Amino acid sequence: MQKSLLCVIGLFGLLAASSGPLSAQPAPTPADLTLHPGDTITWTPTSTHGVQFGGRTDVTTFTAIQGLLTLDPPPTANAQGAAQAGLGKTLKATVKSDAVAGSTFNFTCQAHPSDMVTVQFKIEAGAGGQSHDITTPGATKKWILKTATGDKNLNKP
Repeated sequence: MQKSLLCVIGLFGLLAASSGPLSAQPAPTPADLTLHPGDTITWTPTSTHGVQFGGRTDVTTFTAIQGLLTLDPPPTANAQGAAQAGLGKTLKATVKSDAVAGSTFNFTCQAHPSDMVTVQFKIEAGAGGQSHDITTPGATKKWILKTATGDKNLNKP
């Protein structure tokens, strides 16, 4: 009986190790992070997270974001220059037709600004119309980009 119990415990341990933790999502590829005029981005954070532009030296300023993206609903910047969409609030953006090719931007979470700074997105010339969905899974401090090849972790390493 004891030997059978050890085998079962070992099997569960092996299954847990092979499935990997939630943090095991791969980093996005350069293609995943390339946007074109007309592309849309939809952020759908859980109730404990919210999109923030600006307010930190390692996050794209809200003024720069306004030159690249049309935001719906448009957030308002606070005295520190941070524009926050609100906790748990969906935010949609469309890359502007006159966004300068080669421009980059990133964002963070208003509730966890130090822990959730993202890698850079890049805007390139070309045909747009693609949709990009970004979410936060559960209570984790991660931005996840949903792609056809699987979820990608957008947080800066």
